[in-house]
Amino acid sequence: MPARIAVLMACHNRREGTLSSLRALREAVSTASVTVFLVDDGSTDGTSEAVLAEFPEVVIQRGDGNLYWAASMALAERIAMREPPDFLLWLNDDTILDPGAVDRMLDLSAVHPGAIIVGATRDPRDGLVTYGGRLRIDRHPQRFRLLAESAEVQIADNFNGNCVLIPAAARLLIGPIDGHFSHAFADDDYGQRAKTLRVGILVTPGTIGTCAQNVVSLPPPGFAARWRHYEGAKGLPWRAQFRYLKRHGDATWPVWFAGSFAKRMAGWHSR
Repeated sequence: MPARIAVLMACHNRREGTLSSLRALREAVSTASVTVFLVDDGSTDGTSEAVLAEFPEVVIQRGDGNLYWAASMALAERIAMREPPDFLLWLNDDTILDPGAVDRMLDLSAVHPGAIIVGATRDPRDGLVTYGGRLRIDRHPQRFRLLAESAEVQIADNFNGNCVLIPAAARLLIGPIDGHFSHAFADDDYGQRAKTLRVGILVTPGTIGTCAQNVVSLPPPGFAARWRHYEGAKGLPWRAQFRYLKRHGDATWPVWFAGSFAKRMAGWHSR
């Protein structure tokens, strides 16, 4: 029997990008049975209609525009787990997989059963790695560096959630995506939980597709404007950071939290 993969995706007003990602997914896997669970979080550009017209087999759940990435992915996961698959595949809708990419990830999983398999993505313009596996820099649980592309399998401490294959055994240990985070922190949190439980995190050799680097907007001048900037759902809201640091930090986490908050409000861009 071929492995059963539940692909978890979230989208909002990126119709053409979402369609391109789904088209590429078709060519990325040939050795497994795939079902896509897509949460359309309040799109007004006809994304759901266009997806169903071309991919009627996709399971779509609509949101009201206030879910954002973490809650959308958590919702997609809950629906997918009604009939637990052999693997969950996190896939961002701006990620365009190479032909056979998921097959390569499955091959690595067969050699290392139970490990999380991360696919690194490259920038479509210059080919440099944009997202993938990450290594912890120091004691602070939010300081990582991105792993460079390698021809060999690499061990990571954490990962970006753009393309991640999670076997059923790992998901059973780690539990679900924490949808209480809005946008940032949710993939970091999942990776840290995996690391704490000694679940392996491996990065496939090379890259598995393209995904352009998101442009990070600098905080505006003025305390009130900075507050709105960071407290937005796609910013670094203090409640989310508090939740993350309390869960994953050591005894000094309150100091890290206070210091990071003070730096941001002073106009220094930092987590």
